[in-house]
Amino acid sequence: MIDPDELAYPVLSLAFDSSVSVATSSTELCRCNALAWFRHRYFDDLRLFDATATPYQVRSAELGTPLRGWRRLLARVANRQLTVILALERVGPSSLDHARATVIEWLRRAPEFWEEARDLDEWERLVAEGPSIEALCAMFS
Repeated sequence: MIDPDELAYPVLSLAFDSSVSVATSSTELCRCNALAWFRHRYFDDLRLFDATATPYQVRSAELGTPLRGWRRLLARVANRQLTVILALERVGPSSLDHARATVIEWLRRAPEFWEEARDLDEWERLVAEGPSIEALCAMFS
């Protein structure tokens, strides 16, 4: 398993809900709000591409500080920021073309969401022409 500190940042994150986000550090990658953790299970099967276009997948995620009883309830009600311990696995060779194709596939999963910002064809063109992971990250920041 790979530690998030070993990745080259920025990292492009692709969640099962078809969202795309960017993390500029391992600290940022390993944080989420309580709603994302408890209700949306944000880290389940999260796919990542680091700055070298190396693909990773989250294999396990656990809270840095376990929450029980009233602390868990307070975190959920206040939607507190949580720290998560991630174990990652490399899932293929580094390839910018593969990263671009995967991002385009992610956009196609929820076209109505992405078309609120710009036409899906334009998104696909921009991603396909992205010269680096850093450029792709800039599109989604």
